[in-house]
Amino acid sequence: MNRVHRSIAFLLVLIFIPIALSIQKNAENSGVQTTNAGNGCREAQTAQNEQDQVVQMLNCGPKGVDFAAETLKNNSRARLREVAAYIIGEYGNQQLAGVVAGSLNDSSEQVRRAALTALQKIINPEALKLGPSGDSLVLPPTGSLSPNDGELCSVLQPLFKDRSPLVRAPAAETDGWLRGSSSIPSLQELLHDPIESVRFRASHALQLLTGTTPNIINLEDVV
Repeated sequence: MNRVHRSIAFLLVLIFIPIALSIQKNAENSGVQTTNAGNGCREAQTAQNEQDQVVQMLNCGPKGVDFAAETLKNNSRARLREVAAYIIGEYGNQQLAGVVAGSLNDSSEQVRRAALTALQKIINPEALKLGPSGDSLVLPPTGSLSPNDGELCSVLQPLFKDRSPLVRAPAAETDGWLRGSSSIPSLQELLHDPIESVRFRASHALQLLTGTTPNIINLEDVV
């Protein structure tokens, strides 16, 4: 009988040791992810598919900003660059304005739009808290401006001719926030843009730069 008991005990040990080791490993992995989100973000590179990578990046939260900046600069997938720009906009600061600006000429419209939104969040977060009508003009505080704001304006100007009005409009608006006085002639041209929202944002930018409110040309009234 004792021999039977010993055999049963031995079998139970063989069964439960792998289970215990598996539980311990899972707990250790969970601890690593909790205490070192940066490593968890880098695991997005080895995720099985793009959506898994997106989820991994978003789950990193503020601790994933550095990885997002690296992804925005170097990743070949537009969707991941777009998500990276979003993360920088949510959790980044003005020191990353240059990184975001480097993606304003991205080949993907979605990435350009995400980069513009991120840049706006970095330099003028209070303005984005306003209602969607955008009737109020709010300049970013001086301390929130990037030290290379002149370079940012130079990068923004080509976007005034972007094929998408969803890029042209915020580009004009952001240029006004950055006091890009060299852009005044280009902004005046945008008053003739076929899209009303672009003309509206260009008018706001010119108001900030010149102190006067230009007339927004309604192209439907032009014969």
